[in-house]
Amino acid sequence: MAREEQRSEVPRWRAWRNPPGVVWLVALAAALATMLWAVTYPGFASVPMLIALLGMLVLGSIWLVRLIGWVIDRDRRDAWRWCAAPLMVVLTGVLVVTDVPLRVRFELARDDFDRVVEDLPARGSFDAWAPLSVPDSVGGYEIVRAYQVGEMVILYEGEGLAFHDAGFAYLPSGPDDRLGNGSFEAPRFQSLGGRWYAWRASW
Repeated sequence: MAREEQRSEVPRWRAWRNPPGVVWLVALAAALATMLWAVTYPGFASVPMLIALLGMLVLGSIWLVRLIGWVIDRDRRDAWRWCAAPLMVVLTGVLVVTDVPLRVRFELARDDFDRVVEDLPARGSFDAWAPLSVPDSVGGYEIVRAYQVGEMVILYEGEGLAFHDAGFAYLPSGPDDRLGNGSFEAPRFQSLGGRWYAWRASW
């Protein structure tokens, strides 16, 4: 009881020398979740990514100020509570670097993408891509353009990658350097399994 009374008498400024509380951790979790959603796209969703980065900047500044206050305080308590935020950030970083969010979301939508290319006759060539009519939304992704290059299918996703293009590609024989051209410059392909790839390219 005495200890509770002692804590209630702690000045408010002293709170800035304690590890962030539950509300701060929930806010950080929301920012990290927003970032994970942003990278479920073959490029990334610009607005959610910007919101996530700004949120992390603000929350990170608060965390750093509190940590400095805790370090210079003589009465340091609950050191283990400082580990939660770094662990959350590191875990999110690992998921982003290994493309887990994109792979998981695509896997859930794979059947929709497979239906797009099912029984599709070969059309077009490397020199003349054939436009392909597809639904505006495939597996929850906005598809703004689609082309055939022989048996290959190139889908342009609406979010893109900032000032570049991004999307999905069905490549039965794998990536082909001949796909690169003036409007599909230096494409980079990332295997999603089952002949499907995510791609990013300049324009």
